[in-house]
Amino acid sequence: MRIVSQTIKFRQQRQAKELRKPWKKLGLISALLISLLLAGVTLVGLFFFVDLTQNLPPVGTLASLLEPPNGTLLQPTRLYDRTHEHIILTLENPAAANRRYLQVGKNSQESSNQVSQYLVDATITAFDPYFWHHPGFILTGMTDWSHSTLAQQLISTLVLDAEQPSLKRNLREMMLATQVTAKFGREKIMEWYLNSAQYGEDIYGADAAAWVYFGKSATRLSLAEAAMLTAIAETPPINPLSGSPNLKEQQELIIQRMLVDGLVNGVEARQALEEDIKFQDSVETWQLAPAFSSLVLKQLSSVLPVERIRRGGYEIITSLDYGLQLQADCASQIQRARIMGIEQPADTYDGSDCEADDLLPTLHGADEKPPEDLNAEVVISDPQSGQILAMVGEDVDGMFPPYPASHPSGSILSPFLYLTAFSRGMSPATLLWDLPINEGSGTSAPIPSSLAQGIPGSYHGPVSLRMAFVNDYKGAAAEALRQVGIENIWLTEKQFGITTPQARSSSGVDLEHIYTQEISLLDSVQAYSVLANQGIMAGQADIGDTGSNAQNGLSSTSILRVVGVDERVWLDWTQPQSLPVVSPQIAHLTTDVLSDENARWPTLGHPNGLEIGRPAAAKVSLTAEANNAWAVGYIPQLSIGVWMGDSQGELGRITAEMPAGLWHAMMQYASNQMPVEEFKIPTGISQVQVCDPSGLLVSKICPAVTQGVFLEGNEPRQIDNLYQKFYINRESGLLATIFTPADMVDEKVYLVIPEQAEAWAKDTGLPIPPDAYDYSYTPPTASQDVQFTVPRMFDHVSGQISFTGSAGGKDFSYFRLQVGQGLYPQKWIQIGEDVDSPVNHGYLGTWDTTGLDGSYIVQLMVVRQDKKFDLANLQLTIDNTPPELNIISPKDDDQFTYKEGKIIIMNAAVNDNQVLERVEFFVDDMLVSTLLEPPYIIPWHAQPGEYTVKITAYDLAGNQDTKQLSFSVIK
Repeated sequence: MRIVSQTIKFRQQRQAKELRKPWKKLGLISALLISLLLAGVTLVGLFFFVDLTQNLPPVGTLASLLEPPNGTLLQPTRLYDRTHEHIILTLENPAAANRRYLQVGKNSQESSNQVSQYLVDATITAFDPYFWHHPGFILTGMTDWSHSTLAQQLISTLVLDAEQPSLKRNLREMMLATQVTAKFGREKIMEWYLNSAQYGEDIYGADAAAWVYFGKSATRLSLAEAAMLTAIAETPPINPLSGSPNLKEQQELIIQRMLVDGLVNGVEARQALEEDIKFQDSVETWQLAPAFSSLVLKQLSSVLPVERIRRGGYEIITSLDYGLQLQADCASQIQRARIMGIEQPADTYDGSDCEADDLLPTLHGADEKPPEDLNAEVVISDPQSGQILAMVGEDVDGMFPPYPASHPSGSILSPFLYLTAFSRGMSPATLLWDLPINEGSGTSAPIPSSLAQGIPGSYHGPVSLRMAFVNDYKGAAAEALRQVGIENIWLTEKQFGITTPQARSSSGVDLEHIYTQEISLLDSVQAYSVLANQGIMAGQADIGDTGSNAQNGLSSTSILRVVGVDERVWLDWTQPQSLPVVSPQIAHLTTDVLSDENARWPTLGHPNGLEIGRPAAAKVSLTAEANNAWAVGYIPQLSIGVWMGDSQGELGRITAEMPAGLWHAMMQYASNQMPVEEFKIPTGISQVQVCDPSGLLVSKICPAVTQGVFLEGNEPRQIDNLYQKFYINRESGLLATIFTPADMVDEKVYLVIPEQAEAWAKDTGLPIPPDAYDYSYTPPTASQDVQFTVPRMFDHVSGQISFTGSAGGKDFSYFRLQVGQGLYPQKWIQIGEDVDSPVNHGYLGTWDTTGLDGSYIVQLMVVRQDKKFDLANLQLTIDNTPPELNIISPKDDDQFTYKEGKIIIMNAAVNDNQVLERVEFFVDDMLVSTLLEPPYIIPWHAQPGEYTVKITAYDLAGNQDTKQLSFSVIK
């Protein structure tokens, strides 16, 4: 027990002692925390290292890029035609054709292949003073993203070029620079740098630079030349051939630093500073397709780093048709030379015959003074793929890249005005009025002073939309613009890939604004290609801003594939994408008009440059100043556009015949081996014989019948009323009445014109029907016993007609009502039974006119006891056909974006077989406007909300037609 008690006592004493020393416990805890911290730091470091080295390119990447003989960057990037056979451009300065891969120091197998030591020393002085001492990197530049050593520059430019600047990227760069230096050595780093550094545009490698600037190899550079090349490498965008003083100052600074560093002696430095460097003249080379090549690089830059492409190692297979490009180039040069009266080229770029030359039509008006500086552009594309087959760019000194350039469009964009009209209920047969309309009249948009193809000062009155479209009738175009609305046209253009005016109010926009809108030839050809492809846009997405507006759509493409010299495929655009833009039916209506050769004859004559011996849809345009002319058109397999213009802006020197002739030659040549194809008529299209130019159904007196093309369900339902028959008193020239003697009445057919066309009709000598009745022959004094009181003489009536009046008098026996058709009825039809009770200012009878239309005479006959009779005649116009109303704008379920001052155009197309009385506009059942004369268009000031618009048309007989729809205005 004593032992046990002693043990317990000992433990208690030890515990008390431990309690008196707490620092021992703290020490244990601290040790544990430090161990955990070290473990955490180690773990974090491990994770950081794993993240830093994840997907780190192999050390041998630089060797695969730069080491001969198979380094991928040792071959310049080349652009090929679509067959991959013909080189159309090499991305290398032509003066560098003799360049070689040069070696440094002990790596050199022979002195003739060793780069100048002056260049090695100058490069070290300027870029990496501690090159021979550091492990491949230095810490300077870690935070400002600079690359402080040659090894780091190589890694940054060629290996990690796809990574965004960051601390992580800098650390990866340093890690790789260290590994590459350790594995390959400093001399190899220098060698790779000098053979890949940029010394100007498309000049990579010291030997290439030496040949371009000095006409010698970099093995034979003087100190002054080596220092100059090094200065150029510091600022590659500066062209030394322009004599920049900055380069000279930098060269001198490099030489002085080399002297300080002991790399050259005083004599060498002094001689170098005094040396007058002679630069080689630039080597000019003629390219087959500079505009096309420029577009290729621009489109390529949206999906691949273009700087990497320019360094070399790629083969770009383009969409260019080599043979077609040759012909487009030579034909455009020859057409230009013919117009300017200068010597014509004899053959093509490669010496072959210019076959397209034989297809150029004879130029008329060749004796006129030619333009001083005429330029031409041509674009040929495949509408089904969106691939550009040929392109000739504008040849303007100092303008590179020369394409795509934008020019005033003239009427080349008018198809999209009329296409918008088709989408809003019009048809090629729709009646338009080509009239001179005064600015500010409030009835139409103002007219520009001069437009393409229209005869100056000439207007054509009532014309079909088809004729107005193809002949650029300016007054009719203004009416179409007014009915459709400019914002709807801009929306259509945008859908077709045409850049539309930004942040422009639609207020006050007229044809002059539209026809001065600028567009590139490439954009116009792409837009027309959608029509050629039945409303489907073809091309590639995500190309970016390349002159073809791909916003919310596709772009025509100049590229098929991009492959590396190692056969790796970097890009494949051989399969086009497609995007529906407009319905095949609407596209067909537009194509049907553009391909109507006969319709063009009033302005282009026959034959003309747009006729190629097969179905082709085409349009020409001449701007108001006559210094820009266009011809754009298509067949189902090809779209071609030509622009010609005077770059000096001289007026009146260009004609539409000039580009049309070149278009004619290129379309005939390009389609020569293609089967002749008609434009396919999609389902949903109908053809109806109509009266021209009203576009309504043929009447017995219609003077001209044509085949109209319509969307199914949109065919006309009314008989033509533009031409009407009138009975005229030949003596007075007024409308005959039933009281005019029959031998004094002539039956004449007149073109009935609206009030706004009367001045035009008088100016052109067009006979106008009289609007007043002839009262020189009056009826006998009306008897109070035999008369009509309702309806009145010359009223328009319909349906069930109740007659009131008087039928009585002395010796009354009975009365009857009878009617006859026409002014002088050949037969009479009795209404009801004879009535043997006299009537005094009361009900006489009822006539059911259902199914009848036209002029009728109603006769009241009162028979006396002695069989004598008295007559009262009433001349009426029976009209049981209601007006035909269609709302052109807005469309049902349209959504408009609200902005202050927003105006929504409400537009109705109304026809009637007789005479319209009025058209009423309602918004949410509130009457907002009543119009008595066409055009039936009102502006409505928009506010956010949902609305119902109702439009009702009434004729003089009381018939009516109502249409309504809903739309919304959103913020």
